Amino acid sequence: GGTLFRSLGQAAPADGLRADAAGGALPAAPGQAEAAEGEDDNELVGEEEVVTVHGWTPSMTLEVVDHVETGNEGEEELYSQRSKLLRFKGEEWKERGLGDARLLRDTTTGRVRFLMRQERTGKVVANHYVVDHDPYCDLRPNAGSEKIWCWTAQDFAEGELNVERLALKFGSAELAAAFKEAFADAKCQNRSVLDASTK
Repeated sequence: GGTLFRSLGQAAPADGLRADAAGGALPAAPGQAEAAEGEDDNELVGEEEVVTVHGWTPSMTLEVVDHVETGNEGEEELYSQRSKLLRFKGEEWKERGLGDARLLRDTTTGRVRFLMRQERTGKVVANHYVVDHDPYCDLRPNAGSEKIWCWTAQDFAEGELNVERLALKFGSAELAAAFKEAFADAKCQNRSVLDASTK
């Protein structure tokens, strides 16, 4: 390598460096310098986990728990299907979340509610009882699509009652049809519970 530099009247670069067009030294291409250093780089280095730092104490400690309460304890799942929820806000449909649309029956009261959480965050995006009372929970197709059902509900997803226009989009017409059937059955169950409580 040094012969070329001597013929140009330049000093040969130090080991691990190469010359640029102006004659300055640049770092060698990856792998060239390492190969020259020998085979010691291929040895494994044992790592040790640092669990304490001298002179510092954490402001909190984390505890591993066996079971996390979701708020769905005491409820039986009647239906679950991954789908996309949209909400009509500001004169347009806006995506509310992607996750499992679920129909849950309270094992004590028998009432059925619709619950959906965002897949990634677990945030509740829809939470309402499936009631048989117009104009609420009356499923209608959206723009003639067989994959989307729309309805109005008294929703508690944000911790307080809001009347929302919701739409649920499925991957196929068959999945949408199965939801319609489960939703209608949930309305019947809630009607029976309500009728029994008023007698």
